[in-house]
Amino acid sequence: IKKLIVLIDDLDRCLPKVTIETLEAVRLFMFTKSTAFVIAADEAMIEYAVHEHFPNLPKNDNIDVIQNEYNYAKRYLEKLIQVPFKIPALGKVESEMYITLLMICSRIKEDDERLKKLLDASLEKMKTPWENSGLSIDDLKEALGDKYDSVSNEINVATQIAEILANNTQGNPRKIKRFLNMLL
Repeated sequence: IKKLIVLIDDLDRCLPKVTIETLEAVRLFMFTKSTAFVIAADEAMIEYAVHEHFPNLPKNDNIDVIQNEYNYAKRYLEKLIQVPFKIPALGKVESEMYITLLMICSRIKEDDERLKKLLDASLEKMKTPWENSGLSIDDLKEALGDKYDSVSNEINVATQIAEILANNTQGNPRKIKRFLNMLL
């Protein structure tokens, strides 16, 4: 093995004890040559785990003490995570596009060339967010061609729920997908 990359996803879903144990294991191997760790987690949940693991940190209503406690958790993570990368929430337009794509994907097979064409068109729009107004009916018809009619119901539903869902999920793709899975 010349290089080792370890992917750790959903660390924030673990119990605080398991979270800290995992981070401590990562710390043991952090300086191993040609080894990298990629950790996907909600930073606030990891900070909570740090607070739970170190219960003797001073706690009271004094703002300075609370700030120091918060800073301790931040420093713990800063020492462990060398290059933090925060993924921003989806904006309203991106959320609406995502909803439309998920609804269409519920009816078209992944290997369909028309779906690939639609995904490519969506990615192109995402490259210029300042110009992106979402997927228009013309965009959908052009990409989907003769398949458009078979997914028109899904497009109509997506159009009706997109704004409400985009506004009430704070741009969180997981929440959007969970809702659509329940709806479907």
